[in-house]
Amino acid sequence: MLRDLQGDFGDISKRDERLRAFEAGWARKQSDHPGLASDPEDKSFGAQVLEWLKHHKAMLIGEVVPLAYQYLRNNPKAEELSRFKHVIVDEYQDLNKLEQELIELLARNAALCVAGDDDQSIYAFRYAHPEGIVLFAADPLVEGKVITTCGRCPEPVLKIANNLIEQAGDRSKAPLTCAQPAAGSVNVIQWDGLPDEIEGLTAAIAYDVASERREPGDFLVLVNRRDVGYRIRAALEESDVRARSFFQDDALKRSPEAAAGFALLRLLVTPDDRVSLRVWLGLGDSKARSDAYNRVREAATAGGVTEREVLERVLSGEEKLTVRAIVEAYGNLASRLKTLNDLSSDELIEELFPGDNVDVQLMRELAYAALEETQELDEIFEAMLRALTQPEVPQSPDFVRVMSLHKSKGLTSPVVFIATAVEHVIPTIKAKLSEKDKRRAYEEGRRLFYVALTRCSDELVISGPYKMQLADALAMGVLPGKIWREGPDKIKVTRVIATPYLTELGPDLPSPVEGEDWLRSRSGQA
Repeated sequence: MLRDLQGDFGDISKRDERLRAFEAGWARKQSDHPGLASDPEDKSFGAQVLEWLKHHKAMLIGEVVPLAYQYLRNNPKAEELSRFKHVIVDEYQDLNKLEQELIELLARNAALCVAGDDDQSIYAFRYAHPEGIVLFAADPLVEGKVITTCGRCPEPVLKIANNLIEQAGDRSKAPLTCAQPAAGSVNVIQWDGLPDEIEGLTAAIAYDVASERREPGDFLVLVNRRDVGYRIRAALEESDVRARSFFQDDALKRSPEAAAGFALLRLLVTPDDRVSLRVWLGLGDSKARSDAYNRVREAATAGGVTEREVLERVLSGEEKLTVRAIVEAYGNLASRLKTLNDLSSDELIEELFPGDNVDVQLMRELAYAALEETQELDEIFEAMLRALTQPEVPQSPDFVRVMSLHKSKGLTSPVVFIATAVEHVIPTIKAKLSEKDKRRAYEEGRRLFYVALTRCSDELVISGPYKMQLADALAMGVLPGKIWREGPDKIKVTRVIATPYLTELGPDLPSPVEGEDWLRSRSGQA
């Protein structure tokens, strides 16, 4: 959709950023009033988004809040405005201005109670700002209570978390105190390379599980790069430790193979689905063949037919249209669907999401989880869709949880491993940002790291490599340092730097140790 829009809206990243503003009711700042766009480019962008969605009979999940807000604001007699006696909101600091205004409408005739912490505001990309809860608490009509104790973390973890967050600018809050001081432990580990880190962390977890010191569900592994998370999960499974990863947010966005498989499944269930057809026609091209697709769409609109019907006519020679690559893609789709249609549900999953492709593993897991409940393709698709759009992370599972730092919000775990804690991964800051935006990203990155640290109720391990293969570093957005070649294959490697937040953890942070020494001491070896 973003590539199909006509106008100078910047690259795909800029368009995605503008889409988040569209979903936030164009209220980019805490001081903005949500409503109609005032900027001409925003107006054009919003109008095209709505037209595209209507044409493709689709809707964004992000449209739900703007539509609900408009409905309640414009209809004072709406029954929903007086339906509730109490409105309770957790994690208020994660709401953007539009969402806050929606809450105010729902609580117009009710008692409103909110809970939140500006130190844990980590959703700036959705235009949620720490100022939201600060201003709410400062309202003279609000009766507030400041919570100064932490009931989750042991004292060693809380000390370094306090040290970290006290580095935030314009902050005057007192440090949290430990509700029930416990022993707890903190370790900072450095490995020779990324493969060593993955192998070492896996060995530590496998040892604890095998020796019955811990259960798999006691471990929460946090990593800001999906590919590394998948590699850790795969290594755990090879060591006979149950593990699941939770990277649903970008399962389709980051993997063309996963997107292709899901589009095919959707088209098998609903052959006329316009969005899935659009996805398929754009696969394999950096611009998603937008120019050609828009010509097909114009022809469909002019003829009062669907894009599929136009392509059928072009494919059969009934109509001429210079869109060869898209016609070839459609021809391949028709052939593929015909073959897939004869497969059983099990065979279909193997074909769409093969076990030897790491990029489709999450989709494969979701498909097989659905298959345990039903053999019907439409029900399998719906179950996968729910899992992707409404992911649930269990609080007390019987497996190791592997996920991003963002995803860990609200969770508690006896043991937390923060992996690949190197600069440009923690924090993740895009090189093209202005200096002002980089500072803001660094501040939010600190809050995200603070959230990750404080998931721990007993043992915290912060881990990272000393060097990486150059290809891995570039894929993660890590700026390479000194580069050299290693091994018989002369693979390029580069030195990386530990996350700068380690320094901000203060004097209570234990000295970092080498991974091999940590493993030996952990297993009781000399």
